[in-house]
Amino acid sequence: MEYFSKFIINKKALLSNLNNLPTKNICAMVKADAYGHNIETVCKILKNKVSFFGVANMEEALRIRKVDKESKILIVGYCNDIELAVKHNISLTVNSFKQLEIINKNLKNRKSYQDKKIKKQFFKKENSFSLKAKKSINNGEKIDYNLQTNKIDTKKLCLHIKINSGMNRLGISDIQELKKCIKIFLHNKNLCFEGIYTHFSTLDCDKAFFYKQFKKFKSLINEIPSFFNPIKHIGGGAVIENLNKKELDLYMVRVGYKLYTTPNSVLTITSKIIKIHELKYRDRVGYSNGYVCDKKTKIAVIPLGYADGINRLLSYKTYKTNKTYKTKSKNNCKLKNNTFIKEDNEYKNTKNFNTNIYVKINGKKALIVGNVCMDMFFVDVTNIKCNVFDEVIVYDGKTLNKWALKCLTIPYEILTSLNYERMKFTIK
Repeated sequence: MEYFSKFIINKKALLSNLNNLPTKNICAMVKADAYGHNIETVCKILKNKVSFFGVANMEEALRIRKVDKESKILIVGYCNDIELAVKHNISLTVNSFKQLEIINKNLKNRKSYQDKKIKKQFFKKENSFSLKAKKSINNGEKIDYNLQTNKIDTKKLCLHIKINSGMNRLGISDIQELKKCIKIFLHNKNLCFEGIYTHFSTLDCDKAFFYKQFKKFKSLINEIPSFFNPIKHIGGGAVIENLNKKELDLYMVRVGYKLYTTPNSVLTITSKIIKIHELKYRDRVGYSNGYVCDKKTKIAVIPLGYADGINRLLSYKTYKTNKTYKTKSKNNCKLKNNTFIKEDNEYKNTKNFNTNIYVKINGKKALIVGNVCMDMFFVDVTNIKCNVFDEVIVYDGKTLNKWALKCLTIPYEILTSLNYERMKFTIK
């Protein structure tokens, strides 16, 4: 199959970004398809190099399990699917005492069902056990069911308690609710209190609130009996940059955005020119006259569009204003206050080099112009020597913040909006 566009993942850049982090105890956040980079690819590269993988839901966790049967996985979103969690060794997040009660009840029902299933298989396999063992069951005595040929899955369910330290999204907010959760862990040996964590919300804008959140998290951790010894982890924005190494070493740190962008961009998107137009003054480009040439202009067409994550807000557009003036002619005019008025359209191209978005063709910048289409967009190549099928560097990470600024959003949204389905996926 012929592809004009490539979605390129740089393996060395990803590993370099990981090694650049000041701590080695990392939970690699790979939710939202690894921030748009393809979850299977990223997890294969990072296997055995991080402590955990963090995902938003069971679907993402199972995608990892298809390529990695061993690594620890934590679902940070709301999920009560204990069957799949136990079967595939996937840790779940507890956001409230009520949720833990539901999980505990379902787990007890599951255990009761499995006990019945074990006994049924036990009596069926008459040759596998002694008559004495059978009598033990009838007398209510405990036996080692692991002796049976067909083992039943009796693994523990691993849970992480999330603390709402101030973001007010998910999590347990007070000490009393936390203590009630701890009691459930104490009375159910099929539950493993594996971790406890929080998420910081203002590291980029309010340091004082960050320290307030951190203080609350630490105070709740101190309420946990020492024999549990759960994994303590933190995350949210620039947490790594705001704690010293001594503090970081006390926690596992959840890292997402920085893995894919800092100091190297893991992703590059390239394409090719598929058409070049030589246009005259006032010729139109794209839907709704999105760009009107203010001089002789050379326009190149690139086969990517908003279906691929090239946001319509990225392009430079011509702004149209109505210009009116008095005239003696009656043709195509309106009569207003006993005077003939003629209307004409005036087009303005006000190019701002601080916010306009460019691609690179043959080492030179080409401005994205007109309305981005579903499958194509346009660039001005008037001053660039180029031909059809010349390579176009659409995205290389260097313009990520500029893309976000132009689209009135954050870099995270830009990354997760990029769609590789119609490009050649390449790992280098």
